[in-house]
Amino acid sequence: MELKGRRELFCREYIARNLHGTNAATAAGYSAERAATTASELLAEPEIQNRIAALAAGRNKKLEIDAGEVLLELLRMLRADPLNYVDEVGCVKSLHEIPLDARRAIASFEVEEMPTLGATKTKVKFWNKEKAAELIGRHLSIFNDKLKLEGGDVAALISAARDRSSSLV
Repeated sequence: MELKGRRELFCREYIARNLHGTNAATAAGYSAERAATTASELLAEPEIQNRIAALAAGRNKKLEIDAGEVLLELLRMLRADPLNYVDEVGCVKSLHEIPLDARRAIASFEVEEMPTLGATKTKVKFWNKEKAAELIGRHLSIFNDKLKLEGGDVAALISAARDRSSSLV
């Protein structure tokens, strides 16, 4: 269900601006001074959350991408094996000789002519394995980024403690 006016524009801008609420609020015409607060308030609304989810699903369908494909790309980065990029004597292969799955782990590939030596120098830079491992670990919930407080309603516990301490006086 499409929303009306600035609320719809906020949702579209939120998706377009890499999920940055403050920028989306400003682009949707909300005041720059209150953009962060407005974004937080809008993002807390179930109607806004549902619209953003629908827009994101539509974008993903259009791009023909899903979580499995993203994970596969991260695994390619993580599992990149240098032996896929060199021949039997250790020289870097040309790009067309490297298998497609292995090429996807390459961030940059530079061939520099060295005329004085009559040779070329090839530099291969790979995507960051550490970042790929971190993203996969977060997806698998290996890392705990959230502090979990147990013991029920914290406000109620504080109130009960105050009541106990005032009765001691």
